[in-house]
Amino acid sequence: MKELECYVIRDLLPNYIEGLTCEETNDLIVDHLKSCGECRKLCESYKTELKIPVEKPNTDDKKIIKGMRFKFLWYLFWPMFYGATLQFREEGSLEFLITALLITGFALWQAPVLDFDFDIDDTKKSFYEREERNINSGNGSFFTQGLFWLIPIIIPILFKAIPILISYFNS
Repeated sequence: MKELECYVIRDLLPNYIEGLTCEETNDLIVDHLKSCGECRKLCESYKTELKIPVEKPNTDDKKIIKGMRFKFLWYLFWPMFYGATLQFREEGSLEFLITALLITGFALWQAPVLDFDFDIDDTKKSFYEREERNINSGNGSFFTQGLFWLIPIIIPILFKAIPILISYFNS
């Protein structure tokens, strides 16, 4: 009978500790805890606070994404800047180009799109890690494999070739 009573008390202990049992049940549990050492130890172990370690947020993910975004913007815009510099230098309005680029750069820097305060789930995290390794090794996705590496070569050529082609076909 005592063994059956211990099982019942052990089932009621979590509710007793939380204060969810009635007075009559509380009296029965207290009487049993006075006479049973095992249930008393179990009750004391339930009353101790659990210390669950909380993981600190990983900032490496944000750095990976920021690095990928910077590399993408760099390879996208520097050839255009180079080509535009060649074009505007001949026309004498390089100051206008630099002013426009500074204003655009400041606007992009202040844009909320470049704010990377968000959590990444595990599937996206593995994708970003894989893409970072691919970009760093030169074997990236569609943008980084073929077309992406041709942009720095094609745009300056186009800035020089288009005016020549226009003048050729107009004559």
